[in-house]
This record gives sequence, C-alpha cells and structure tokens, in this order.
Amino acid sequence: FVQRFVASPYDDREHLGRLDWQPTDKDHLFTRYFYQSLDQQAYTGDIASGNYVNSVDKVHTIGADWTHSFSPNWADQLRYSFQQAKLAYQDGGLPNCTISSPDNCPADIGIGSGFEGFGLQNGYPQGRVVKVTQVQNNATWTRGRQTILFGGEIDSQNSPLTGLANYAGSFFYNDFNSFISNAPGPGQPNYDAELALAFGDITTKYKETDLAGYIQDDWQVTPNLTAHIGLRWEYFSPAFNVLHDQTVARESNPATAIWDPTLPLADRTFPKMQQFRKGFEPRLGVAWNPAFDSKLVIKAGYAMDRDPVFYNLATMSAGFAPVANAGTIFCTGGSSCLPSGGDISAGAVRGLNAPLLPGGGDPRMLDQITIPSNLMPPYTQTYTLAIDHQIGKAAVGEVRYVGSLTQKNFQSVDANPYLLPVQTDFASFVPGTLCSDRNGVGCGRPDSSSSITSTVI
Repeated sequence: FVQRFVASPYDDREHLGRLDWQPTDKDHLFTRYFYQSLDQQAYTGDIASGNYVNSVDKVHTIGADWTHSFSPNWADQLRYSFQQAKLAYQDGGLPNCTISSPDNCPADIGIGSGFEGFGLQNGYPQGRVVKVTQVQNNATWTRGRQTILFGGEIDSQNSPLTGLANYAGSFFYNDFNSFISNAPGPGQPNYDAELALAFGDITTKYKETDLAGYIQDDWQVTPNLTAHIGLRWEYFSPAFNVLHDQTVARESNPATAIWDPTLPLADRTFPKMQQFRKGFEPRLGVAWNPAFDSKLVIKAGYAMDRDPVFYNLATMSAGFAPVANAGTIFCTGGSSCLPSGGDISAGAVRGLNAPLLPGGGDPRMLDQITIPSNLMPPYTQTYTLAIDHQIGKAAVGEVRYVGSLTQKNFQSVDANPYLLPVQTDFASFVPGTLCSDRNGVGCGRPDSSSSITSTVI
C-alpha cells in the first residue's frame, strides 16, 4: 500500500494498494484499491466578493479478480469492481454551499451597471456522485483446435446529479439606490428588482442497470488459417425515464402540478424512453499465414460496438419545460422578493418566492428540448486489414488500415424555429404558412402545436 503526492499547485494525492495471492495451484486472487483526490481552488465565480467555488474530484476504485482452473481445458475468471466518483463545483468561499446542501447557497445579486454584485453565480453548485458496480464472469474452454470464450456482466449505476440554473435565484436591481431602499428609484419602472427563479428538482437521481453477454470461437481451421467468430449482446436501461416518472408523479397530483391541469398529461410530462433490447454486436476476424511465405501474416477483422446514450441529453432536458418551470418575478419593494434579515440563501429565497412563480401555464409555449421516445444507443462499426512480415531475425514490419463508421449518433437541431420576422421581410426564403394566432402555442412557427426550439435526433 502506498500514498503518493503528485507535484501540482493543487491538493492532488493518490493512494494505491493491491494484494496478489495464490492460495492453491488452481486459484489466483488479485485485489486492488485506488483513491485519487484533486481539489482545485478558486475555479470560477466572483472571487472579489468571496463567492467562488472549488473544483472537487474524488475517486475511489475497488476491484477483485478470482481465477480458478477447473481442468486443463477450462479456466474461469470472476471479477468484481466498484467505483465512486464525486465531481462537483462547490464550497470554496462558501464552505456550507455544496451539492448535498444547495439550500445554503446564496442568490446572485446584481446592482445595475458600474457596481460589483455579490452572491453565487446562478449555475452553482453543480456536480454528480457516480457509483458504478460491476460483476463480470469470463470463461475459456479449449477443445482440439478451438478455443471458446464466453461470459457476461451486470452493471449497476447510481448517479444523482445536482444542478439547476437559478435554483437560488438571480436578483437584478435597477440601480444602487433601488437596492439600498428596496424600492423603485426616481424615473425607474414601478418595481425595484427582477428575480429569475426556477421551479424544479435541483437533484435528479439517475439509475441504470446494464447487461451484457458474449461468446467467441477462436478456431484454427487449418495449420495456417485461424478464424475468430463471435457475438456480443448489450442492453442499456433508459436512465432518462426518471424524468418521465418524476413529472408524471408531480402532474398527476393537483396539489403539486405546475402546469395547466386541463392539458393532456403527455403535454405536461417528459416522454418515456423505449427499451432497446436488440443490441447484438458481431465480431469477425481471420489470420492467414500463406504457405508460399512463412514470414507473412495477413489479418482482417470487423466489429460492432454500442455506447450508452449520452447523459448530457437528460441533464439539459431537466432544466427546461416540462421538467422545470423558469420564470421572472417583479419585486415591488418591502420584502416581496428579498427575505427580511438579509438572508439570501436559496432556502429563504425559494420559501418566500416559489409560490409567486407563474403557474398553471402551458409548457409547450416555453423552450423545450425533446428526445424521441425510440432513441437507441449509437454504435460504431470498425474494420481493419493488416499485413505483417518478418524482417530479419529480430524485427517485424506491419502495414495496417483501420476504418470506422459511427451511426445513430446525436445532434441537436432547431426543429421549430420562429420564422415570422424572416418571412415578413424575405417571403421568398420562407414559403408556406406559419401560425399567425398570437395566442397560439406555435405562433410564427411552422408547427403550430408547439414552441419547441431544440430537438435531439
């Protein structure tokens, strides 16, 4: 077991430990532990006002392998691993402001132009704690000219993510006098400040269970020709469905619903992602040593690999309608927006102002990020061709080509843009009819049933 301090301007350290043990001639046990900590000071924020956050990075990794030989032809390996990674922007100048206690974080206060504001930037704190547990089994069975590889794994991921812009609120006062008096100044609008506030859960508890299995035959067809034939299957459970379950539970209860209850539930909730169970991934390969040149080997291969859906799609959606409702409240003096006693913590600001947020509206009239319910994991096809040749007695030269093609990847497009001003000035560039009902959901857009501005495809 060792501890290592890494030379850096930050608090950077690593702890390493391992155990390698062979209790019998048929068993081998290997365990390991790894810990890494990196705290970077003053990462971002308003340092002059003392409101900065640290970049916190702490990772624990534990693993164990047990290999057992059942016979000269059959060996089995059982593997267990667990990793917990905490990545967060928190504390710093505000030690009590963390992702586990966001209600302690202060609001963001802006005071007109030419004055230094104070409070924490409206995007903090944010971060996640990712806990991944994996159990895997790999077996090797040799018979004659064939070696069969087979096994499988189960992965469980628990990754609560914290972050919601304007959770604590952002105040903007017209000028310094309005801030001091908490009332409109001469010649100013009839409100002293604006408060941007978001209604929603700052922490989303994503959970995911993944499965995989594989079998491969490494077959020596002839003394100079070996074929590799395999198939892998993978299943990634749709972690995004936590947003669906969360919004359905909220909108099904009249006491907690934040949107117009007369709208269909589908328009007030996040869509449910479908299960994708067709994750079959073939592996094919061949290695040929031709009889006419014993120093030459020609190799070719093909494989398909799938990746889980990118989590950033869900984290972005969690900050938009219908999952969250962001609005602006106009403060009219007194304690209508700013809690009395100078308490600008998120708990105090939200307790006073959350009930004042405009509710009962139509989420389709707000910006949304939509994700198709049949979204499937992206996959990459990789293919290779290599020629190896022995040069002399101590060297081998290789010429290799590797190609890949990724499909079903993601992109975000403006699926229903606001085109009315463009059509008014340049009618030839925007043919067709746009929604002209100013009270309609999609006024000035091609699709009159929605004001969606971003769609993942």
